[in-house]
Amino acid sequence: MKPSTAPPKKKFDIAALKRVYRYAAPYKRLFYSSLILSLALAALAPLRPYLIQQTVTVYVADGNLNWVVWITVIQIVLLVVESIARFRFTYGTSSLGQHVVHDLRRQVYGKVLGLNLSQYDKTP
Repeated sequence: MKPSTAPPKKKFDIAALKRVYRYAAPYKRLFYSSLILSLALAALAPLRPYLIQQTVTVYVADGNLNWVVWITVIQIVLLVVESIARFRFTYGTSSLGQHVVHDLRRQVYGKVLGLNLSQYDKTP
């Protein structure tokens, strides 16, 4: 068996990203708000485990139950905020994707309608 001589696939193609961004450009506000939410969610993700670690190692070990209650309330508020932000992020990115696909389909449909009818007669 001969080894495959196919070139390795690119993991990230900047040219393809630029072409897709052209279609996302009319929705810049949605695109950038999703990008900001993505960064905010990435920053919030390690915060809850850190708070749990601090609660167990510092406040529970010292018997300071007042701080345990406060950190629990902070975690609940953080969980609600993170859930709302994650919902908004998911909704925004889905909406952005649907808009881009809609625009692509409209462009292809317009191109097909603009083709000469004899093109369809020549091909089976």
